[in-house]
Amino acid sequence: VGVMHMRRIVALDLTRIVQEGDVQALQDVMETIMFGHFDEGVMEHWADEHIVKLVKVSQLIMEFLHGLYSHGLMTLQRVNEKAQEAKDRAEKYKRKLAEAQKQLKKRADREREMVMV
Repeated sequence: VGVMHMRRIVALDLTRIVQEGDVQALQDVMETIMFGHFDEGVMEHWADEHIVKLVKVSQLIMEFLHGLYSHGLMTLQRVNEKAQEAKDRAEKYKRKLAEAQKQLKKRADREREMVMV
């Protein structure tokens, strides 16, 4: 549990952060919010607009994290699909190789029989 740096949070320009997609600004205060000390004694000294801003910043952070999670999930799904396609191709080539080996063995057996005759 750390100190809540409310001044850093209050100083954030949320409109600019949203318009510019300034993820770094959110990441800079993320630890303060995640590990900051919250209790009634601390928060009773904050103005209502500061608490509202804290909630809004928290919402933006959650939105950012949700976007990362969704992107990660989609990426993982694509990787899994590509892995399955590669596995399917490998199985297909494995079957083709086994068939080719069978045919080569049959051909070698026929040639051996012809030589013996």
